[in-house]
Amino acid sequence: MRSRNGKSWLSFVLFLLAGIVAGGFLGYYLGRLESFQWLDYGRTLGLDPPFSLDIGIIGFSFGFTLKFNVGGVIGMVIAAIIHSIIKR
Repeated sequence: MRSRNGKSWLSFVLFLLAGIVAGGFLGYYLGRLESFQWLDYGRTLGLDPPFSLDIGIIGFSFGFTLKFNVGGVIGMVIAAIIHSIIKR
């Protein structure tokens, strides 16, 4: 899983996911403070209500929701910068 320059794409994706989760978490909780409300600004995408299929014997439900906020985007950018610094 190494590219030509020796960087692992898997580690890059994991860094981005960690940055999105950490930034989204901080954006959600710091967004409750009046001076940091802009961190929680964002959109929610997904299936609401979830898609359901009941065929008598077994039933299936499928649903997902993604919430993007400014904190998550900032966390993703910081994670990408840290990954590029560490992998030099």
